[in-house]
This record gives sequence, C-alpha cells and structure tokens, in this order.
Amino acid sequence: MVQTLLGEACVITDAVAVYQQHSGFHINYSDQLFDVDDCRIVPHGLLHEPGIRTQTIKIANWQALPVFFQTNGDLPFDIFAAAFYLLSRYEEYLPFAPDALGRFPHNTSIASQNGFLQRPLINEWLLQWKQAFPALTLKQSRFQFQPTYDVDIAYAYKGKPFSIQILNLFKSLISADWARSTAQWQVWNGNASDPFDQTEWLKQMHQEKWQPNYFILASRQRSKLDKQVNRIALAEYFSKLDATQVGIHPSVKAYHSKSILTEEYQFLSTAFNSTIQHSRQHYLMLSFPETYRSLIELGIIADYSMGYSTANGFRASYAMPFYWYDIANEQITSLQIFPFACMDTTCIFHLQLSAVATAKEYCHYLKAIYAVDGYYAIVTHPHYLCKTPLFEGYRQAYAKLLMEAAKIS
Repeated sequence: MVQTLLGEACVITDAVAVYQQHSGFHINYSDQLFDVDDCRIVPHGLLHEPGIRTQTIKIANWQALPVFFQTNGDLPFDIFAAAFYLLSRYEEYLPFAPDALGRFPHNTSIASQNGFLQRPLINEWLLQWKQAFPALTLKQSRFQFQPTYDVDIAYAYKGKPFSIQILNLFKSLISADWARSTAQWQVWNGNASDPFDQTEWLKQMHQEKWQPNYFILASRQRSKLDKQVNRIALAEYFSKLDATQVGIHPSVKAYHSKSILTEEYQFLSTAFNSTIQHSRQHYLMLSFPETYRSLIELGIIADYSMGYSTANGFRASYAMPFYWYDIANEQITSLQIFPFACMDTTCIFHLQLSAVATAKEYCHYLKAIYAVDGYYAIVTHPHYLCKTPLFEGYRQAYAKLLMEAAKIS
C-alpha cells in the first residue's frame, strides 16, 4: 500500500539503523519516536492484523476531508490503513445483504454512507499530505482519459434468434413504427449498417493518444441477462476491432461457472488469435476474492470492473490504477485494477438523468479527476449511442465529453 501511494522509489524498512541513515524524507510508521522523523504516522493496527474482522469506523475531518482510523501523529489518522481498507475493498469481504443479482450494493459502502462516494478521497488525502509536507515525494501521476465499451449486444437486427427478429418486426409494424421496420429490413438486405454498430463513429471520435477498450460479451447461449447475438454475427463485429483493444466481458453464467468462463475466454482468444488480457464483469458481477482469483488463473492481467452500476463515483475511493491485494491470502497479486467513475446506463436508467444532465455528470467527473491528476475511465454501451430519438441526446452527451477530454488530455 505504501508503494501504491508513494511510488516505487520509496524504501521500506523495519531496521532502525537503515531508517536513521537514510538521506531522504523520513516517514515513521511506528509507535516510537526518532530524531530523524520528518512525518510520523501512528499505526491504527489494521495492517498488522491477521484475518478479516468488522472494523469500527468513526468519521472525523482533517483539512475539510473526511478521515477515519484516527491516531495521534503528524497526520491525525493512519492514512496507510485507511487507504488499504478502501482500496482492498475490505468491507466487501465482510457479511452484507446483497442486491437482487448477489452484488455488493453501493449504499452499503462506507463511502456512500458517509458522503464521499463521489470523491477520489485517497487522491485528495495525498494532495493535502503533500501540501502539509512539501518535501514529501509522492507517486508521480498525470491525468489520463480512457474510453471503455461494454459490447453486450453487438447488433440490433442481426445475429438474434429468427423468432425474436420476426417478433420485433411485427411489433414495429403493429405500432406503425415505419422508420424502425424499414431500418430492420434494410439491414437484413445488406443495404444499411446496423444501428447498434458504432465502431466507425467511435474511431472518428477517439484521439490517437487514447487507448479505448472493447469488452465483448461472448456467451455461447443467449439468456435473460446475456442477450448477445450469436457467434457467427460476432465474427463480423470482431473484424472491425483491433485485438489489442479487446477484453472479455464474462457472462453472468460465467460468473457462476469456471468452465463457462474458460470456454468464453478461449473462444475470444481464438477468434482474435491473441491472448486476451483485459476483463470487465458483465453487470459488474464481482465477488471477493473469488472473481479476481478466477481471472488471474485465466491469465488476465487487468480488470476494469471497479465501480458500481447503480451509482457513479469511486468504489475504491481512488482515481488511479492499482494492484489488487488478496486479503484472504495476504498477498499482492499481478492483477491490476483500473477503476471507472461513470457509466451511461447509470445516468440513463438508475439516476434517470436527461441527456443534458448526463453531459454535466460526465464532465463533472472529468474535472474532478483532472484536478487530482487521476485516471478517468468511463463505461459506455455502443447500443445506447445509436442515432434514434430516444438515445440521440445521450450520444451527443458522450460526444461532448470526448471533445472536452481531448482539450485537456
């Protein structure tokens, strides 16, 4: 955790002689006092505890920032223990009442209950610490923007069971939705592109310096929660993507079955003739520590699931990538976590924001993360970027975000 916050250049030692002889900034993380101390942080005790237990959390204020795990030192709280609690998702190892899909609800979190879910709190702690101790060297960072896409349904009119396609056409005709029925017919005949396929528009909107990721739902069978088109249709979609930008979007069925997860992973790797290394859980089905252990076993090195679908904000209270620490095994892992702050479906369906308000929400997080030199990933679903009366405004909201991000990134 110290290296996550301070960078690789810091020297960590429990040898008093080495500490005293060091020529740089001295952070004393102990109950003792030394003459060379530049900043003393009194341990709360969490980082020395084996196992996992319910922690007593009392929120206080330091320089107008909420803090917890208060101790008596040059900082009035144990910043390392508090950051570890948030980053490791310690609270998600404890018993909780799950939502309808079995997930950890955002309103159960310490961040939501204490009003800092929408803040990159750990980044703010670090900036305030640096302000109080100018000689302190923190991990160097710069603002990064990354568009990410969940391809849950690649096509509107192709690759679905014939019965569903006919039913959709019948509904369009019955409701006299001539534009939709005509579009469906033209796509079937190859005279128009499918409205859900926004790959070319997105390529035009992206800056060359950005590294967009497309997380592909590649379930073998269609289900209530896994509504992807068939794999024959997916092959056409794959041809438009760069393999280096593709990640797996494990289905809900894969969340419950390692064999299904492995099959989906192998299918995508074979389809792109490349080892898939990035992942984001469909519906953000995330369970600690099982989900991340399964991804590591597959060979995944980066996961982008750290966020909530029911609220925008910072699930781990941090706006930078970090390596996952497996508390149950007491070890740092090779899996790097890339948190996201905002999702289109959260704005549209959960917060029920208008297109104008959604644009403001996107740009609010852009400014907040830029202010702390952080990493801003946004989750967007291409099928909600289509040019229809219902979603055209949200398409423009996203376009505005990309233009604003281009100005500062």
